Amino acid sequence: MGIKKNAIGGAKWTGTSKLGAALLQFGQIVILGRILSPEDFGLMSMVMVVIGFTQAYMDMGISNAIISIQNSTKRQLSSVYWLNIFAGVILFLVLNSASSLIQAFYKEPRLEDLVFLASFVFLITPIGQQFYVLLQKELRFKLLAIFEILSYSVGIVTSIILALKGFGVYSLIWGQIVSVSIRTLFTAYIGFNESPPGFEFKYSEIKEYINFGLYQMGEKSLNFFSKNVDYLLIGRYFGADILGAYTIAFQLIIIPVQKINPILTTVAFPLFSKYKNNNEILRNAYFTISKFLTFVSYPGLMFLAVTSHLIIPVLFGEGWDLTIKLVPIMVIIGLIRSLGNPAGSIYLAKGKADVGFYFNLFIAASNLIAFWIASKFSVYHVAWTFSIMNILYFLTHRYVVDKMLKSNWIWYLKPLWKNILISLVSSIFVFFIQDFLEFKMNMKLIFSILIMGVFYFGLQFIFNKNYLNEIYYNYLR
Repeated sequence: MGIKKNAIGGAKWTGTSKLGAALLQFGQIVILGRILSPEDFGLMSMVMVVIGFTQAYMDMGISNAIISIQNSTKRQLSSVYWLNIFAGVILFLVLNSASSLIQAFYKEPRLEDLVFLASFVFLITPIGQQFYVLLQKELRFKLLAIFEILSYSVGIVTSIILALKGFGVYSLIWGQIVSVSIRTLFTAYIGFNESPPGFEFKYSEIKEYINFGLYQMGEKSLNFFSKNVDYLLIGRYFGADILGAYTIAFQLIIIPVQKINPILTTVAFPLFSKYKNNNEILRNAYFTISKFLTFVSYPGLMFLAVTSHLIIPVLFGEGWDLTIKLVPIMVIIGLIRSLGNPAGSIYLAKGKADVGFYFNLFIAASNLIAFWIASKFSVYHVAWTFSIMNILYFLTHRYVVDKMLKSNWIWYLKPLWKNILISLVSSIFVFFIQDFLEFKMNMKLIFSILIMGVFYFGLQFIFNKNYLNEIYYNYLR
């Protein structure tokens, strides 16, 4: 089976999973946004910054090493498995020992109980994590799609039920724990039946994995820190209320990026690893992924930028004025990240985990300084700083990838410019035509969506018909 057929098959099932998860998560945010307060979302963001940063250390970066190293023995996998379990227990204990420091940083005493509850993910996740990675390596994306959708669904239903019963921010944390538990249960059941780990651990067997993983662990922690330092500083200097409004604005923008990009990048890494010495194949696949991401992400993000004053009140009701003002600024982040993510798969496939590590070290240091300065002014300054910094980092990413793949900006932009320009023209048209729509807010939003869809696909049909046919025959038929 060739790389294209593998990629399309994997992308279809990964796409089902990620798009399903995106819709579920979007629905969760809308429903809970009407039940919970910005303060609840702000408290949850404070907790998840801490949990997310700590998760980078959970498997010591070894998960991607399992995919990159093609021939792993049972003894090696057994040693890696027990290392993951041990790391999870240690992180659970360390995080709870540091809870007083966390609440002191945020000046928020409620965080101690919230962090304790959320930290149980470190005891649950390692049980099934390696089996999940092995299913990825074997390209069993259909099974993973089923697991993802089921776990997300149960977790979201749990959050909504608890929120309706008055659990507040705890409903968000319990939803996450339930979702992680369901996914772990499924993957562990498959793993223990098909490739159960032995009761053995030998450091010498996994030295290669750890060497690879140390850079990955460092890169993940730095990457997470650099992408969440704004949450840290907003939570500390502006409080949970403003952080909650900022969080919702960012989530509305980042959900498409977080869920649509992995449709291709999750498939890309194991496939890129098989063809890591063939720059022509990697270059064509990288450009194909970038082109598809502009086709599916750009129209929605640009539409969100010009209609946030309609979308936020219709979906969330009153009390989210700050979110309305932040969304147009932060859309820039979504547009840039839509194109930036595939670069990470190239680094790993080429065995250059150190490149990602050093690049993210630079980003983390730059973001800390830039956001600290911006946080002395207002949350708007933080949002603008975040957007501008993402543009600068993307340009640097492009330079490094061009060197690795022996490509250039002309090759890169050639397949992308039509999708970008059509998205821009369509959103500008919607922006100006809104003043002529004399309807109530909800109907005005519906008509804006219809106009955007007709205009976007109409222009695609006129100027980019061949690509529409390619999308249909490769992905939809």
